[in-house]
Amino acid sequence: MFHTQEKREVVLKAPKICVRFNAWLGDGYYFWYDQKDAKEWGHNSKRRTGYFDIYKSEIICDNVLDSVFKEEHYLFWIEQIEKVGKILTKKHEGSPL
Repeated sequence: MFHTQEKREVVLKAPKICVRFNAWLGDGYYFWYDQKDAKEWGHNSKRRTGYFDIYKSEIICDNVLDSVFKEEHYLFWIEQIEKVGKILTKKHEGSPL
């Protein structure tokens, strides 16, 4: 899996936990299955400096959200998306856009 991180002077030895206020599922480590998605995330998300690195990692998937093949994880994912939708709708006075 791939981890996108703001470019730093020192190469990371471990992933950095995401603590952004608008993180999709709260504080945690976020990885991409495809390097293409990790690169796209870097271009869209790492705008502060415009530079990012992509780290490759082997992940033991015992504690990974798998919304494709596990129904329980999928339902959790949908619940989180609905929560975000409600917040955006309230924030934008009835329209999530």
